[in-house]
Amino acid sequence: MEWFEENLFQKQGQDFLKEFDLPKILPRLFVAALILISFNFLKLNIFSHQEYLTTAESYATLKISTNAPRGLIYDRYGHLIASNKPSFDLFVDLNHLTPAKANLLNEIVGQYHLDVQKIYDSSVVVKSLPRQSALKILTLYPNDLSFRILDSYERVYLGGNGFGNLVGYLGFPNKTEMKEFDVGPDELIGKTGIEQAYQNFLRPQPGAVEFERDALNDVVRLVKKKEAQPGYNLVTSIDEPFQQKAYALIKNYIAQIGVKKAVFIAMDPNTGGIISMISFPNFDSEVFVSGRSGVGKLLTDPDQPLFDRAISGLYAPGSVVKPITACGALTEHIISPDKKIWAPGYLKIPNPYFPGQYTIYKDWNTFGWVDMEQAIANSVDVYFYTIGGGAGNQPGLGIERVKKYYELFGLGQPTGVDLLDEGKGFLPDPTTKKEMHPLNPTWYLGDTYNVSIGQGDMLTTPLQIANFTSALATNNLYQPFVVKDILSPTSSQVVYRRQPRLIRSNLINPQYLKIVQAGMRMTVTAGSATTLADAIVPIAGKSGTPQILNNSKLNAIFTGYAPYRKPKIEMTLLFEETPSGSGLSLPLYKELMNAYFTMHPASATSTP
Repeated sequence: MEWFEENLFQKQGQDFLKEFDLPKILPRLFVAALILISFNFLKLNIFSHQEYLTTAESYATLKISTNAPRGLIYDRYGHLIASNKPSFDLFVDLNHLTPAKANLLNEIVGQYHLDVQKIYDSSVVVKSLPRQSALKILTLYPNDLSFRILDSYERVYLGGNGFGNLVGYLGFPNKTEMKEFDVGPDELIGKTGIEQAYQNFLRPQPGAVEFERDALNDVVRLVKKKEAQPGYNLVTSIDEPFQQKAYALIKNYIAQIGVKKAVFIAMDPNTGGIISMISFPNFDSEVFVSGRSGVGKLLTDPDQPLFDRAISGLYAPGSVVKPITACGALTEHIISPDKKIWAPGYLKIPNPYFPGQYTIYKDWNTFGWVDMEQAIANSVDVYFYTIGGGAGNQPGLGIERVKKYYELFGLGQPTGVDLLDEGKGFLPDPTTKKEMHPLNPTWYLGDTYNVSIGQGDMLTTPLQIANFTSALATNNLYQPFVVKDILSPTSSQVVYRRQPRLIRSNLINPQYLKIVQAGMRMTVTAGSATTLADAIVPIAGKSGTPQILNNSKLNAIFTGYAPYRKPKIEMTLLFEETPSGSGLSLPLYKELMNAYFTMHPASATSTP
């Protein structure tokens, strides 16, 4: 058996050698090996040279980002709204973390719940050390590059609770924001408000210090330093003292009437500059700097204080749009302003599908014969049903022209304010009804009636209401804005000054506009808002009580301007889910107007 196996093995070896001719194969193997070695040589020295060089340099040096202050935010008078204060960060090289340093580090981080960020495999940065801790480290380790205090900055918000939605706050970016703003995961960015909209201007340009490491990975010397550059400063159109006063008045009044949500906007009708903008409830942006527990409460508050109702909230405008319907009717020669319409408290329309039957459209009161100015002043639904959709022998605008004039005054589209997340509102018509209500797609006369008085599916933002009211005051539609100047961070020189941006001018015939304005003034002197008649300036405006939640609740709105003859300010006030109508807003509206003109007496000059 052994002999057989030995001979079998020899035979198999002979067969193998016959099949593979080694003298011929060896040169080929040598060439293949030479090619493989050459390829790896090229890869290491040419193709991957930069990659390996960069890796080697990263281990030979240590780079640490340095900070500059974020841009400042001022009000129109130079009062600071958002600033910075110096703070201290701690750089820690873990390779040289002695037990004494480790104990001190754990003590500081644990006591103050500080944020620790990893910046290198063996290095971390502890953010925003308390001053006493930084001084302690500087005393104990004055020249220690591995346990080093770095200068930094912390945001300071000076406005308090009334400025949160307007100014915004800072936070760490998500992946989308990292790409959009070209920032790293550890850099704070604006998340809402002015901070977000002007992130690219406010953002400081980070610097860097670069240290050399030796073969043992020890930091040995500083080799390069790039100075950080502060962000641009912003000057806003906001009146900070008045915003503070307005917030205090709103907070106090809301506590008295038991309403939880409100919006207040004041703007210059001659430029579009926003003077004050408050969404209630609001918040103090400082919470996001100093208090994690406070942030949690804001995020879970059912009244949504982080939601900016002024620019993002969508509301049925109700009767505040009736002056626009009147402008359309005059321009299209639908009705003479002197013609009176009978308003007995309802409009009775024959049913076209069932002879002898009628559809009743109710008014909120009985008024008798009214002309256009009286109809505006007393918010007479029957009058606006009639000029909007037509009734009897009186033709109406029809939905296409009603919508045309709403769009002329800026509804159904964003205002273009220089803040993000603005709502565009919604203007219904027969096409949108088919899309939204496939089970009831027919557009009825009643739908036109509803839209003519700001009801139905119609939606607007409070800022749109403020903006078209400004247009009714001046006959010009401006683009609202918050920031008016951008300043150099080093010289305070104006590098950009915003000029008023006129969207449309001479919206309607000035003679027609005077009739509508007279009706808005009569609203205060003899109509639905006589509470305002004794304000310290003559006011013109329009009330609104839109029905919401399937007509189960009301919102209360008043929008107007003053002084009547020479407008200097527009104000819009809205309360959500009120126990009664627009009259609820009037006492506070008067307080707000009086407060502004008490603070600015030179603007109050006007004749009634």
